[in-house]
Amino acid sequence: MASLPSLLPSKPALQDTTSTADEIKTPLGKATTPESTPIFICALEHTSSLRPVVSDALPGCYRLLPSFKAVMAHRKKDHQTDDESQIITWNSDR
Repeated sequence: MASLPSLLPSKPALQDTTSTADEIKTPLGKATTPESTPIFICALEHTSSLRPVVSDALPGCYRLLPSFKAVMAHRKKDHQTDDESQIITWNSDR
């Protein structure tokens, strides 16, 4: 089973030589809150060889998805089920 070390080796920072001043001034993303950012997590146990169990301590799938609809499509494809249980989210609306 592959796993990451608790501390990754450091690397020297590289200077950005391609970004323009206008690109740096224009924000690429935005700050958000959990209430305005839908995240759904599939917490089903693995039943597919497509996504192997990452750890014995975390036998579930734990795939992050942007909507309830995306979770259900993922489950149908990767878990061969329409089970709507074991979804972790703070978004009560689907």
